[in-house]
Order: sequence, then structure tokens, then C-alpha cells
Amino acid sequence: MVIPTRNRPQLVHRAVRSALAALPDSCEIVVWDDGSDPPARTALQGLGGPLRVLRAEEALGAARARNRAVAAATGQTVLFLDDDDEMLPDYPARVLRAAAGSALFGFAAVLSCEDGGPERLEIMRYATGRLPTRAPLRHRIGALSAGFWIDRALYLDIGGLPADQTVDEDTALCCALASRGVLPWYETAPGVRVHRGHSAAGSTADQLTRATPGEVVTACYLRTWQRHGDAFPPFSAERWFLATRYVRRALKAGQRAETREMLRGVEPTAFRWGLGVYRALRLLRGAGGRGGIGRRRVS
Repeated sequence: MVIPTRNRPQLVHRAVRSALAALPDSCEIVVWDDGSDPPARTALQGLGGPLRVLRAEEALGAARARNRAVAAATGQTVLFLDDDDEMLPDYPARVLRAAAGSALFGFAAVLSCEDGGPERLEIMRYATGRLPTRAPLRHRIGALSAGFWIDRALYLDIGGLPADQTVDEDTALCCALASRGVLPWYETAPGVRVHRGHSAAGSTADQLTRATPGEVVTACYLRTWQRHGDAFPPFSAERWFLATRYVRRALKAGQRAETREMLRGVEPTAFRWGLGVYRALRLLRGAGGRGGIGRRRVS
């Protein structure tokens, strides 16, 4: 199990304790300390078990930190946990069973807790198992916080997470897997308790998704489209999804000129025209709209 952390001593202590309680025998936890001050090892003193704490003196960023941690791991299957979340007790064992059955990556429903409020189950409408080939790309994208796991050799072969992506790196990884025809394994039982909007007490690091400037987010969405759009057939639903998610997000951020520039390089012509019509309709509607990845919430 891989847990990257930076300047969240109390939170990473909670995350590691949950991981130690959940982890089967013969597994390990690799905590990557991305230049914390004081070092994360201080907060984790006294925790026994198969725990290794590795450290970079200067921050590498979330994607590179995870890549370094995976490279240092020794297991065949790598399970990710964010330092502000908690692993649920039976999930690692379920992951190992799925991996033993030939699945190469997967993720799960999550229990979401917003600002210390009541928990909500975030779940997709699929049975436990490998997602069907007809599942849209947005459903085949698993957040790294959603109990994401992957065969280590496959992760390294793909090149891991793109180091220049501050956010959306999980989408880029899943696009690379989808373009190879690798389907995810999905668990309807939650795997992780995800804490959102929590107090930063004992921490000097904000939640990345809330702290990242809008222009950085849209730049990451654009890079995902540029790198992976052409990996899918020209008029495929996957390619349309990647293009429109960027246009929608950029227009919402007021980046009209940037979307015009993006359209100029899109081929084939019919796809570009269709995307232009989509852009025009979004502008007429105020560039808002519903995002997300198709999950429903159950109280």
C-alpha cells in the first residue's frame, strides 16, 4: 500500500493506523514523505508492523511522489491511500482476491464524509466485478482516492502518473489503461472512507482539489485530452468525452479564447465542427452544467 504525505502529521497517522489494521499478513505500507517539516517519520513513531517511511528532502509533487513510492514497493499489487483518508478493514483482502483472479486494476465505492458531517455512500450502478466493455469512459476512470489499485508491473510499463499533472493525473492513467483495452474491477462495497473539507488542524497542507487554481485545473484537463484523445477512434464516445470535459471546464473558467485555440487543432473536420457546436451551445447556456463521473450518493 502506498501513502504519499506532506505536512499532515495527524492525518497521516490516522491513515497509517487504518492501513495497518486493514492490511493482510505479508503485505507492506510505503509512506512517501514529500518533504514534510517536521518529517512524517516523527508523527509515525510507535506504529509497528510492515511500515516503511521514505523521504524526499524537497517536495516532488503528488504524481512524482506516488511514482517513487510505487518504484520502491515490493508487492505485485499496489493499493493507494491518500494521507487524509482511511482504509476500510476488509478492502485490501478484497483487492488481493480480485488481483488473483486476473484483474489488473480497480477501484471501489467510497464512504464520503464532508466537513465532519454524516457519511454518504458514493456508488456506481454496476455489480461487483470487471466493468463491461460498454461502460462509458467516465465510469472507467477511478480516482486515486477511491481505493484505486493496480498491478505494479503494468503501472511501471505505462510510465506511472504524468509528473506535470497537478490534478487529473488519475484520469490520464485510466485513459492510458482504457486505450490498451484494460477494464477495471469495481467493488460496490466501499473500500475507503474519504474525508472532504476537513479541518486542517495539525496540518499545513490544504486538500489539493480545493486549493488548485482554476487555470491550473483546465491546463491539466487540456493535457489529458492532448495526450490521450488520439488514442481512441476518431468519432468514439471516449474521444468526445475527453474533448468536451475540457471545453466545459475551460468555458466555466471563462477561457473562451483557449477553447477556440484548442478547436483549431482538432481533426477530423467533422469532429471539430461538432465540438464547435457543443462549445456554442455551452456558451448559450452559460457554460455551466453537470460534471462528475456518474456516481450516485446514498445517505
